[in-house]
Amino acid sequence: MNPTAPTRASAPRPAWPRAGAVLAALFVVLSAGCEPTAVAGPTIPSQAPEKAIMRIECFGRYQVTVPAGSVFSIPTVTLPNVEFRAQRDAAATVEAFQGKLKAFAQQLGSTAHSTEKSLLHRVEALGPDAAVIVFRESAAATELFEIQGWRWLAPGVEYIAAGAATTAEVAADTPLFAQAAQSLRFRAPGTAPAAPGLCLQDAWIPGGAHRRESVSARLTLADQGVTITLATELPVPKTRDDQLLARWTAAKRVSAPLPKFEELRNGNRMLDGRPAEELVLLASNDRGVPTLDAKLEAYGDRTPQRPTLRISMTVEHLDAAPGGAVKQPLSRKAALALWDSLTQSVRQRAGAF
Repeated sequence: MNPTAPTRASAPRPAWPRAGAVLAALFVVLSAGCEPTAVAGPTIPSQAPEKAIMRIECFGRYQVTVPAGSVFSIPTVTLPNVEFRAQRDAAATVEAFQGKLKAFAQQLGSTAHSTEKSLLHRVEALGPDAAVIVFRESAAATELFEIQGWRWLAPGVEYIAAGAATTAEVAADTPLFAQAAQSLRFRAPGTAPAAPGLCLQDAWIPGGAHRRESVSARLTLADQGVTITLATELPVPKTRDDQLLARWTAAKRVSAPLPKFEELRNGNRMLDGRPAEELVLLASNDRGVPTLDAKLEAYGDRTPQRPTLRISMTVEHLDAAPGGAVKQPLSRKAALALWDSLTQSVRQRAGAF
């Protein structure tokens, strides 16, 4: 029924489990106001080294330099009690957006609820390109309302600011979601805000720090078999046992034998001027594919200005022949060069606060 996942907004976290299943332990534990950010970057060696053109992407209040041919996305951004989600089926026109909203409201209004007339509780237009809609997720839902602030920003750029509220909270919380939707501004690809603000996918939210900000970004190079995730979040590990290298040490103590692997790196380095823990493994995944798995974590102090940073990279079919499952597989040297280039470029955006 709901075009987005219905839950009270919570910070998206990559999977960083403690010691458990062997392979999991091995591969998982481990516009206005915007300026263009294209840049020529360093050489990234591949099977046939060549000059790589780079570009700068912003995520949250940070920026990173990535290969120009990569696909960069920001699936979720979470602020206090609200999660912003870019819509994959975004409307091409504001009229199409209005049609989607109307159809969704009609669907909710025609679906019976166990104690109320229908699932639909309230829908309010905030303008031609924005609306807030409040509803029950199912006929049996009686404790929580789903609240969504809908916003159309540009052709193919559409957002829902989603969260949940109890019956007692819904009247007071609904205006907050309307405000969240209306706070969004369009951000053209390849640009970054010139003023304080938070970067989302093709959008940004002007203003200073919130008491809670969590951002999850994803980078893929499909032809090279590369997947990279970058996340900023306020929670920090409660003890040293929850930090990256301690988790890996614990994982190696599991009773089940670990598959053969090589630790290319296991130690400390810097990330955006802060001490960080790094782990880089070379092994085969659960399908027997040679894989490089790299992780880097810098722990914050529970303030938006100094969040916990987590970066991970997986490179499959390492050192394979070109043209197989991966068109242009990377060598070990090239994969490490890409990892170093990317992680060394991560930094807080100037003027972000």
